[in-house]
Amino acid sequence: MRIGIVGHNSCEYIERLISIWNDNDSAVLIDYDMSPSVVAQISENAGICRFYIEESLCDRFGMDIPSDRIVPYREDVPMPRILPKSIRNMFKPRYD
Repeated sequence: MRIGIVGHNSCEYIERLISIWNDNDSAVLIDYDMSPSVVAQISENAGICRFYIEESLCDRFGMDIPSDRIVPYREDVPMPRILPKSIRNMFKPRYD
């Protein structure tokens, strides 16, 4: 499954990437500076079925993406900072 992710660099962003990886899905990284219409076109072309979108960006992108496909997440502490061990330990190597 292809999952789009839109957000600023943060621990929460990395946590979402690792969870996508661990679920054997593919992450489609989308620049938060893109226009919402371009993001909607990318979504259609790439076959993205769900989006993780940082809460502060939901209003901007929510208009062009059906709300049932959006999973908002909160950015608690912006980067740079040391990635917590709890997030580092989430990663599971895959060789398939």
